[in-house]
Amino acid sequence: MRAILFLIGGVIVANIAWATFVWRPSAEEKPASVVNTATRRGQEPWMTNEKHIDAARNSARRSLLAALDKPWSTLCSDTGHQQLVKAIGYYYWQRGSQTRSYARNWGEPGRQHIRRAWATSDDNRVERRVRESFARGHFVLEEVHPESVRAYVAEQVRGERAGANACAG
Repeated sequence: MRAILFLIGGVIVANIAWATFVWRPSAEEKPASVVNTATRRGQEPWMTNEKHIDAARNSARRSLLAALDKPWSTLCSDTGHQQLVKAIGYYYWQRGSQTRSYARNWGEPGRQHIRRAWATSDDNRVERRVRESFARGHFVLEEVHPESVRAYVAEQVRGERAGANACAG
């Protein structure tokens, strides 16, 4: 009886090891298609959670536009400056993480969808106003955290000359 259990256990362990370390699906095998409430209704698979993710996009836009729409002098106060830097970080964190995750999870169709979702007139206004704010010296890249977001913002303001601190004088 003990020998049979060892034999069965050995076969199971060998199968797990084979499936984990040796076996690879052939290039012809397609990944299983996603089935969720959205696909059952004939929509793209990401549409299941899109209303929640769209709310996060709109929140990020509103908070950054609110900070950027304040009078420039407001950005010289500690509170105004911190609100601006945090809003920039939140907006670009949302944008970057959604851009990466849609492309990774849904492939080219997801990448195209999220690119369009972040290409509204408000997003164009955000980009322009962030470049203006950077050029005026209302924030510096080192203030934007985390570093992955800072790289995204640096890409956004590339070509802009960082202005002297607008609040220094």
